[in-house]
Amino acid sequence: MSEVDVVIADACVPSATQRRRVAYVVSNELAKVASLLPSNLNRSLMVHSLAKAFGLLSPRPELRLLRPIPAKMSDLAIYHTREYLDYVLSHKITPHSNNGTDIHVELGLEEARFPA
Repeated sequence: MSEVDVVIADACVPSATQRRRVAYVVSNELAKVASLLPSNLNRSLMVHSLAKAFGLLSPRPELRLLRPIPAKMSDLAIYHTREYLDYVLSHKITPHSNNGTDIHVELGLEEARFPA
């Protein structure tokens, strides 16, 4: 490890007197919409509900609650392909809409299956 790596690593670890700050992007609407994605079926809503139920979203100095800001097309295009964006923005995607068809599989919109 170089000297620079050590300085960066030390800067990332809070001291005993420092508290880590956490930001949580919170919106019931975002959680509901994200839970409709076939690869994320109900997961976002469940995580958001659990965080709320356990009081993890209560005001505290180390927690910063952020409202989501809608992304512009140029923002989305940084990560997603044009084909993907054209498809998801022009079709009503639901958990059961054409799930498993070639285009859904190709674009990664098929339902993820995880062991129970």
